[in-house]
Amino acid sequence: MVLPFEKEYRERYYQLLDEVFESNFWSDGKMTRVFEEKFEEFTGLHSCAVTSDDQKIKNKSQNLQTFILQNPPKLKYEYQ
Repeated sequence: MVLPFEKEYRERYYQLLDEVFESNFWSDGKMTRVFEEKFEEFTGLHSCAVTSDDQKIKNKSQNLQTFILQNPPKLKYEYQ
């Protein structure tokens, strides 16, 4: 199967790759943030790009746990 990849798209692709290489951030930099933001807009859900390790997920989980502990949900019903 051959997919068309027009010259203007190839040039833009290589430009973006150069930005990543020049930033020295392979997995956590401007492009990652842009991806997360665009993915959030597309899905309407919070997003977190990760690499082969799960450190970022652990950090996000710890932040969420801290937030929940500091801001406990208000329950409409009390259980007896």
